[in-house]
Amino acid sequence: MALKPFLLMMLDQATELCHRLASHGLVVASDGNASVRRGDGFYITCTLSEFETLTVEDWRWMPVTGAPTTGVSSEWRMHQVIFRHLPFVGAIVHCHPPYATSFAVKGEPLEGSLLTETGDLERIMVAKFAAPGSGALAKAVIDALGETGKACLLKQHGALTVGQNFRETVQRMERLERLAMVQWLVTRGYPAHPTPT
Repeated sequence: MALKPFLLMMLDQATELCHRLASHGLVVASDGNASVRRGDGFYITCTLSEFETLTVEDWRWMPVTGAPTTGVSSEWRMHQVIFRHLPFVGAIVHCHPPYATSFAVKGEPLEGSLLTETGDLERIMVAKFAAPGSGALAKAVIDALGETGKACLLKQHGALTVGQNFRETVQRMERLERLAMVQWLVTRGYPAHPTPT
């Protein structure tokens, strides 16, 4: 892929941040995708790419409207619709973090106000279930994000965060998973500790 220095730097940073998400266990195998806006289109991870071993060559450009280029993530419709409907969004990350996904499976929103560092996320809603990669899922995600949303859960399908840039978007995913962990502990109770002998 012949890229201008700025684009190469942008995708290199995004690639390293995807590695970080994998190292934190927020995505496994090829069960995640990411994108970053550029001009009248965006770069999205290619189909079956793994965050743990992602390279700059694993990103594909596609337009904000119209058909995708070959080999893009099967979730491209979701990314395309978000970029088209929310002009403030510069990057998108979709992962399957364990605690957040447990709430997605149960269909329960997350309460951003539980932690000072996630207060800006407000109430993180759950997008209605729809088949992965479908137009129906893309619409459900837009509905869950609303006009100013920063994150949502996908029913039985993990979590999604957006931001003005890729680093902000990744940090929101990390904080969302920490919030989900804390909310789980607060609402389900702390794990029992062995009685000292």
